[in-house]
Amino acid sequence: MSGASGRKRVKPSDFENLFVHIPSWGAQEKIAGDWQKVQEEVQQLKQLADQKERSIDAYILSELGIERKEYKKRKGAFILRFQDLQRWGLDFNREGAVDVRNIVSKYPTKKLFEITKDTSGGKWGDETESKDSILVKVIRATNFDNIDNLNLKNITERAIKKSDLNEFLLKKGDILVEKSGGGEKTPVGRVAYMNSDSEYGYSNFLQKITISNNVMSQYVYHVLGAYHSVGFTQYLQMNTTGLRNLIMEDYWEVNIPIPPPSKQKEISTTVEAMKQEIRQTREREKRILEEGRNKIRELSL
Repeated sequence: MSGASGRKRVKPSDFENLFVHIPSWGAQEKIAGDWQKVQEEVQQLKQLADQKERSIDAYILSELGIERKEYKKRKGAFILRFQDLQRWGLDFNREGAVDVRNIVSKYPTKKLFEITKDTSGGKWGDETESKDSILVKVIRATNFDNIDNLNLKNITERAIKKSDLNEFLLKKGDILVEKSGGGEKTPVGRVAYMNSDSEYGYSNFLQKITISNNVMSQYVYHVLGAYHSVGFTQYLQMNTTGLRNLIMEDYWEVNIPIPPPSKQKEISTTVEAMKQEIRQTREREKRILEEGRNKIRELSL
């Protein structure tokens, strides 16, 4: 392998000089058959994990009595004020946008801002620390994981002013919302939850939300996660220069169902148990794949 400027390439001659062991025909058939079985089992587990992940959103919406409507594109003309198109883009004006901004539940609802005790945007800081700053590990949207919540293996450090640390460091119960980012097929608005006090901060593309003491913050995190997963937040975003931005003034207005505390805890506990099942399924998938590869290597020698 060779290359420059960070790009690697393999020369054709490298392949031509490789030694490949050719076992008997019967051994080849066994290797191919065994590997096919491994691939089929892994694929089944992937599908099972995907189904379980989708079932989380269905469970939350069902328990809260929230109807998820299916909207179809209709032919014909419609009236739209240019100032709305200029500000929001087409997603905001599509059918269903009004429903998303007025979610109805079988429980009483409150606007997100009404149950928010504190909120602040993140910081990106500087590359190097100074006498007035210190290096802090900073969570980005790339660290978000729908099932594992946060993947902190690839974390960056940025120099943050010491005077900002108290507000910047994340505490137990804080919710992080992706306010800029998303992707071609993924709306902005992913969320993450802090299970404990930490020494981590959060980037300028994220918004920290601290929920009021009378509502279970982990429950709100799961509700906001479901809203994003089923596509509700696509109506609360606008696109600028290829980047999706959450329209925060409308995000704050989203209705959050407020069931009794016991129901909030029940939903949160059930969702966490469902996520644990998905983790176990994924671990089993990895284990079967690794065991299959090791077996193929042994048979190929």
